[in-house]
Amino acid sequence: MKEEKVFNAVATFEEGYNCAQSVFVNCAEELNLNESEAFKLTHAFGGGIANQGEVCGAVMGAYLFLSLIHGSDLPNQIVAKENLYAKIKAFQENFIEEYGTLTCADIVKVNMKDNDERIKALQNGVFASVCPKVVAIATEIALDLK
Repeated sequence: MKEEKVFNAVATFEEGYNCAQSVFVNCAEELNLNESEAFKLTHAFGGGIANQGEVCGAVMGAYLFLSLIHGSDLPNQIVAKENLYAKIKAFQENFIEEYGTLTCADIVKVNMKDNDERIKALQNGVFASVCPKVVAIATEIALDLK
């Protein structure tokens, strides 16, 4: 089942969805969320949050998924918060072990804030060659931590 979700996350990315959408929608599939709303919810996180090269969108998608699984909708839920934060920390440690960073710009080696550089990278296939593996790894780690 995990392998299928990882495969589907990469396929979703290759269809043209961003990294956050690809990770979140495929991880959260079993939660019976409205798929259209799930895609919309994560739309802004691609390219390191709106093409700013900050925290990788695949990481953000995983954080949202883990928050839905382990977060609380009630105030002052210390145990739930600590459990969630431990999951996020574990995710970060695993992801950083693989990539050395959580930052999109550092992973793809592109100044995402520079529109010309980003377009050139897109045309040269940088995102098509780097990001599918990032989506796969983020999905796998998130599913292992659920």
